[in-house]
Amino acid sequence: RQGGVQSLARRGSIHYKGWELHRPASLGRLPARGLHWLQKAESAMFERYTQTACRIIFMARAEAGMLGSPRMETEHLLLGIVDVDLAMIQRLVSPDVTDEAFREPILAQTPVLEIIPTNVNMPLSHACARVLAYAGEEAERLGDRHIRPGHLLLGPIREKDSLASRLLARHGGELAAMQRRLAAEPQVDNPRDFISSGQQSGLVPPAG
Repeated sequence: RQGGVQSLARRGSIHYKGWELHRPASLGRLPARGLHWLQKAESAMFERYTQTACRIIFMARAEAGMLGSPRMETEHLLLGIVDVDLAMIQRLVSPDVTDEAFREPILAQTPVLEIIPTNVNMPLSHACARVLAYAGEEAERLGDRHIRPGHLLLGPIREKDSLASRLLARHGGELAAMQRRLAAEPQVDNPRDFISSGQQSGLVPPAG
């Protein structure tokens, strides 16, 4: 599909209509230009997220913006996970899954519209808001005070009518099995520094 979003994970950047968004070279710290919309304003929305989990949210917002979506959907979150930690998906779902296995069907069902810059507030869809809540529940179920990439992956599979859930199920994703595999994994992702409450967030709760 020409002119669409290319794989961040494999090509290092997104290209669309002459625009380019580079994937950060290191997972160690968020890029300064993208941090502004991750920084919380009115709530503790991301304060429990580890550094890598925050990177996933950043990449999901970038994927949604590059597709011109007016809100962040569950499939954008799935693409964010693919961009940042495909190996984790392969461990929890199937070793055979690839970037294209998720990206191509999403692009096939998504019209590519004008890019929405990352400095524009973007609401979460109701389904995506529920998925992030599920991620918090999964962390609590495992006795983890931090929300990690694996918890974010379990969120979409619980939103059964979502595109992300259908794609994960198509490739062997099953909630109970994924929960068992995640529980057996060591917690290697260090918590990120908490974001000060005076800074702005570019993600906002769903309207209505």
